[in-house]
Amino acid sequence: MKNEIKKIIFWCYGSICEPYLEEALGKVGSVCKFVTPSQEMEYQPADVVEKLCQKIASCQPDFVFSINFFCDVSNVCEKMGVKYVAYTVDVPVNTLFCKELVNRCNEIFMFDKMQYKKFKNRNENGTYYLPLGASVSSMQQTITNMPENVKKKYQSDVAFVGSLYEEKDNLKKFFPYLSDKTKGYIDGIINVQKNLPIGNILAECLTDNLINELVNLCPELQMEEERKRYLISHYLLGMHLAATERKEILEYISGSCKVKLYTQSDVSNMKNVYFAGTADSYKEMPVIFSESKINLNITYRAIETGIPQRVWDVCGCGGFLITNFQEELTDYFEIGKELECYESKEDLLEKIQFYLKYDEIRKEIAENGFLKVKKYHTYDKRVEHMMNTIGYM
Repeated sequence: MKNEIKKIIFWCYGSICEPYLEEALGKVGSVCKFVTPSQEMEYQPADVVEKLCQKIASCQPDFVFSINFFCDVSNVCEKMGVKYVAYTVDVPVNTLFCKELVNRCNEIFMFDKMQYKKFKNRNENGTYYLPLGASVSSMQQTITNMPENVKKKYQSDVAFVGSLYEEKDNLKKFFPYLSDKTKGYIDGIINVQKNLPIGNILAECLTDNLINELVNLCPELQMEEERKRYLISHYLLGMHLAATERKEILEYISGSCKVKLYTQSDVSNMKNVYFAGTADSYKEMPVIFSESKINLNITYRAIETGIPQRVWDVCGCGGFLITNFQEELTDYFEIGKELECYESKEDLLEKIQFYLKYDEIRKEIAENGFLKVKKYHTYDKRVEHMMNTIGYM
């Protein structure tokens, strides 16, 4: 006999997914938000930890929920005998290396299958694979409520919404201090990775010399070997790759078609791309996806096999999507029927030109993708799966 959910404490820190997951969780239980001013995923200020303890004692929840894994939340739940449900929406999540991952209270859902395989052995009984999803009803309401005359300003041939990662590219600040040999080696593996349509080779290409040089420049990297390699390959090299790859792709296609770029990143050195400003994630982004003829997704390569949030959101808004190929895409979508994939920047440009020419084909694919996500891949469905997995519903 499964348990009936009564109360859920939702640990909130500002993730853009929080309103959508709060709405979905509210359909299975009574949600009580706990808002923390600290986004630090490892160890929170002592007063925040104490307030969470008090909140659990007064609310007596069935479980505490958070987006991504917080070590102190797990510690508090372990101490107080309450389940802790965490749902990763990012890669990498550094805290998955914390000792708290093994706590018996943990029920951790990971959206990237490679991430799941990597960390499952740390907590066999409390780690699960679960892809991301979309809040279709909320996004459709946003689109419907936008006046038609206002929607026009969001129309475009090609739109890209997202970071250019230059502001997150911490590897750049180390370049002046690295040896010429190491800089050349980094450039080489970045170029090889850019030209591989699938897979991530960065971690296996790390050499002892490269690691030692970076550790000498960044003492914070003096940690256990596995975690150190993970951080260097996913954070430092991965974000440098993302910054290089996104700029290169956007500049290449914008030389032949009209591209609108919505970002908070610095675009002063971008050529041809039309900077459309920033986009509010809740009020504007769904309309952009709906009104653009083609939406582009360029996956951050630290997501090795999984499907990023952008894919679910574009399809959930009824937008047409062209994305780089990810291994898990074929588990949930029919490529060429529900969305489209590209293998290189040259292939991307050819497909953009084709789909701009054939409106009916493009619209049919967008509609198919929308119907698939609406029926099978909403956050309501994901929460239902979570609850069944952990013994509710």
